[in-house]
Amino acid sequence: MANSNTVALSPTSRHGPLIGFFERAPMIAGGAVALLGAATLAGWALNLSFVTTPRLDGYPMLPLAAVCFVLSGTALAMSVRPNRSGTSEAIHQSMAALVATICVLTLYEYLRGGESSFDLLLFGDRVRRVTVDPPGR
Repeated sequence: MANSNTVALSPTSRHGPLIGFFERAPMIAGGAVALLGAATLAGWALNLSFVTTPRLDGYPMLPLAAVCFVLSGTALAMSVRPNRSGTSEAIHQSMAALVATICVLTLYEYLRGGESSFDLLLFGDRVRRVTVDPPGR
């Protein structure tokens, strides 16, 4: 029986470059998503509107969504590493569970119609200064 903590990779001598790309794609995608979230959080922290709102007529990415990007991207990148330990397995599963919890709590807030402002926990004063209400607000 195969060890559940290892990812089965094809032997490098038996596959073409396309297979190798698709083996690395989750790591690349996870890193890109985590970097996008981190850049957005830095934009909120440094008050750089061109980072948080890339289009002039667009809505800014909410800081809680950026946190979810960082957590989910990091969890994806950690989950496809060839040699994972039990600790790293628990960490990336906890990150994924935290993202799911944030999503469920936000959905509950929107469905309830309440104004608990769960999604404004980070940089709430700056988010409130946005002239247009973001979707769902």
